[in-house]
Amino acid sequence: MGKVIRIEDDSIRSMRKTLDDLPDKRLGKTRDEATEMLFEHLKKAMEKGYSFKELADILEKGNVSIPVTTLRKKLAEVKAETQKEPQRKLSRDGNPFAAERKTKRHPEAKREEKKNVPAYFTPDKPDSEL
Repeated sequence: MGKVIRIEDDSIRSMRKTLDDLPDKRLGKTRDEATEMLFEHLKKAMEKGYSFKELADILEKGNVSIPVTTLRKKLAEVKAETQKEPQRKLSRDGNPFAAERKTKRHPEAKREEKKNVPAYFTPDKPDSEL
């Protein structure tokens, strides 16, 4: 058998300190992580009418390079995780938030619709004829 090598306790303690003091090599965030962190702000920009392409260009100018395809994919994933709503309709440029904005109605319009509907209906045929 081989000779057993012993390491001194001081050397082990010293190495623990050295390993604990090592800097993190994973500086920054991945594109997916950056998209998740910026989700609410990107969502607000999309509600203002900005497309994925325009947002990708704006991010590129700010040294946050995220391709359009990654934005589209991650925003859909994060939106699905944070909300349990059905898939939103997309507008022509692929913006799910712009399509929703166009379909919202004013509360007064809903009240007027309710006023036109009677609380009861008069049948046109009696039950005996059915």
